[in-house]
Amino acid sequence: MKKTIYLLGLLALTSQLTAQPLVQENKLWNVIECLNFGGCSTESFKLSGDTTIGDLSYKKLYSTFDTALNEWYLWGAMRETQGKVFHSDFENETLLYDFNLSVADTFRTTVLEPPECPIELIVSSIDTVEMENGEERQRYQFNSGEQWIKGMGSLNGLIYVGVYQCIIDQYYDLSCVHLEDELIFNNPDFEYCYVNTVGLPEIHSDKAVSVFPNPFKTSASIAYELNKATSVQVSIYNHLGKQIEVIRKKQSAGKQKLIWDATGFPSGVYYFHLMAGKQTARGKMLLIQ
Repeated sequence: MKKTIYLLGLLALTSQLTAQPLVQENKLWNVIECLNFGGCSTESFKLSGDTTIGDLSYKKLYSTFDTALNEWYLWGAMRETQGKVFHSDFENETLLYDFNLSVADTFRTTVLEPPECPIELIVSSIDTVEMENGEERQRYQFNSGEQWIKGMGSLNGLIYVGVYQCIIDQYYDLSCVHLEDELIFNNPDFEYCYVNTVGLPEIHSDKAVSVFPNPFKTSASIAYELNKATSVQVSIYNHLGKQIEVIRKKQSAGKQKLIWDATGFPSGVYYFHLMAGKQTARGKMLLIQ
């Protein structure tokens, strides 16, 4: 009798662990993104609405840097089947997760975001962790130090699987996950779900700096106010922290702006560093096409 009860309990636990979809609406992921040369911001993700690409059904994936969660932009689409999660940029599809892996298995995929980057992760261990709501979920740990939690994704962030094999000088950490407005994951390394230390205003600037539109498609205006006439320099960096362009202009006191023409640059996240006399500020821009 005791053996029967134990087996029933084990089966119930196994069923609970397997019935944890990742691709699910009413779920919110918060990802802290920090640059090695200064500042952090928070990007949030959600899945909402259905779409069809070819003959496959997906959930639309949205992202925002707006902590009020009012302005969302379409990032891509995701689908889940038989323990595998796929991401599409509406032209190409890539395998993002495989929750069928066993210890010592190798997970291989290719990140589609520019620049294209191959990912290879080896499973070092699989165990279970307790979520904030008391639910047990499977955790996959890899040789690189990366961790996945079933139904939740990578601790680097939902779409940032294997990110450290592709970038330098930038860091990604999942801070919180909510399901139906209930907190189910809270990273102990962060006191808050949202961390923003870049942008408006920054360390040595007493004037607000803004970017509009943001996200943008061809060009973005970086607006600011100067205390006095001075030379202004705006350096643009890509997501690898590499300087890709410098804009310089002599400007008078008052409200001013510089325009960055991003024609020819790939879609993605970019950063600016503004220097105007003793005033400096940093911020983030998102180029979409």
